[in-house]
Amino acid sequence: MPEDIWDIRRKAPAHFWAKADNARFAAYVLSHQTALAQKAASAESGYMASTGIALTEGFLRESSIAMELILKAAILALSDEVPPPFTHDVPRLWREAKLPKPSRDDSYRLQEMAMLLDWSGRYGAPRSNEKLERQLADLKRFERTERLGTLRIRKNIVLTWEDFDRLYQVAAAAYFERLDSRTP
Repeated sequence: MPEDIWDIRRKAPAHFWAKADNARFAAYVLSHQTALAQKAASAESGYMASTGIALTEGFLRESSIAMELILKAAILALSDEVPPPFTHDVPRLWREAKLPKPSRDDSYRLQEMAMLLDWSGRYGAPRSNEKLERQLADLKRFERTERLGTLRIRKNIVLTWEDFDRLYQVAAAAYFERLDSRTP
């Protein structure tokens, strides 16, 4: 039986790259809004809460989606025989894309992206406490702490545009290199 359009898209590296690039652009715009532009958009739309929080949430969602999609494009560029894994597990996708081992802080960021895609970027609460506990334990493995006397202080690891785009570019470079190597 011939493949339908959806089967073809599930195995099309360029389709995943295009969607990733769109989400990356949206993440950029969300992360680079000036205070004046935020105020104007808030007034125009009737938004009455924190524009900073809203735009940060949007940036985190879009950057996480972009990362998932560019990783799937990189995986497909290795072999487009089967669709990439149906998962939001960004660290797993990073490994399956055969990319260089990320730093401890970047491992934290990738794990956080998985959590954002799985629930925290979309829903008010996780679907199960057990899964949340596993995700928090995964994040904790990559936390950095410092001693301040007898106290142990956790250092905040954030996902900025620069951090996201640096990771994104690693995956994008692998994607394009693999496509180039397949061209006769």
